[in-house]
Amino acid sequence: MKKTPVRVNADYESVLFTGNPISKINEAMEFLALYLEDAPLYSLKTYPENFLNYVEEVSGIRPSFVNAGPSENWWGELKDLELEKWQNSKLTSTKLSLYHSWLHDTYILESTADVESLPEMEFPLLAKNPHEMSGRGFKFYQHGIGEKEKAELSLMVARAPLILEPWLQRKFDFSHWVFPDGKTISYETIVDSRFQYKGTIFNNWREASVENLSFYQSISPERWSEFQSRLQQIKDFYSVKKPFQELKFGFSVDSLVHELDSELSIHPLCEVNFRRTMGRVAYDLSRKYAQEFSWTAFLLLPETAGSFDKTLPLRSEKRLIHLSPEGGRFCMVFLMAKDKSEASNLMEELKDLLALSELPVKIE
Repeated sequence: MKKTPVRVNADYESVLFTGNPISKINEAMEFLALYLEDAPLYSLKTYPENFLNYVEEVSGIRPSFVNAGPSENWWGELKDLELEKWQNSKLTSTKLSLYHSWLHDTYILESTADVESLPEMEFPLLAKNPHEMSGRGFKFYQHGIGEKEKAELSLMVARAPLILEPWLQRKFDFSHWVFPDGKTISYETIVDSRFQYKGTIFNNWREASVENLSFYQSISPERWSEFQSRLQQIKDFYSVKKPFQELKFGFSVDSLVHELDSELSIHPLCEVNFRRTMGRVAYDLSRKYAQEFSWTAFLLLPETAGSFDKTLPLRSEKRLIHLSPEGGRFCMVFLMAKDKSEASNLMEELKDLLALSELPVKIE
């Protein structure tokens, strides 16, 4: 039976909230589907022959493409738009956090009147557009909010609503993926100082629970117990409008660990994504290609000239899949190791092969 082509609509949020497609975002990520799907890929790009040969070698399937006709969205559904806006909006998640008092000194700004009513605050704050992708649409106020900053916020809120929240001393980021059948996995997410995604790590993808997060032992059992209770409240809240078993993809709950009064504390709800995520891609790659390994990582690295040829030694040993074609926006790799010790050596080898000063993650 002929399979419906898949379209990697990684510009999902932009289309959902503004109606504006961003083709360069899709093109920067669409090749990921070639490693996980046996359906044709909807694409307007032409890929080099050596890359297609490599994908076939890894996946066992020769990539095929279409550039017209019907296709199925692979990243986000875009079917029930009003529901999907509610599910994916940071306004929804922030209101839930405020309702449960999980956030303090946090404000939703939807008008100039909301801005004018803000108290003056003398601690670092972050203003963000609730409908942008992570790492985009935010403004940092290092010294807090006064009259000058309020004037700027008034101009910003005239274009889109804002969330104003304290700048937390974040130490670790992690996520939970909730499948339609209710199964839940946990993994560590690597982000940079501007909250842009840099990778996903599973210390044991077969037992992807919080107990296997690298920082689990650094946080008290009481904190983890409190977090698990809050995670269940989040699941219950989001299941009301649409039961999990009716979801196509499942969804992710993003959380973070931050320093509070010299102790590590967990903020349970940064955002929720009812769409495919890089973490979900990393898990699917693990299930398909890492049957002989436990530790896996998906990394987003700077693209460097000749990167594909440079990773040949690790590719030949079946410890690395070089996911991206050369000349793209990023160098995307998937790493596999039997344990953290082997993973640490693997990361050092990769850093040396690509002549990078550092990688976005350190194995401790």
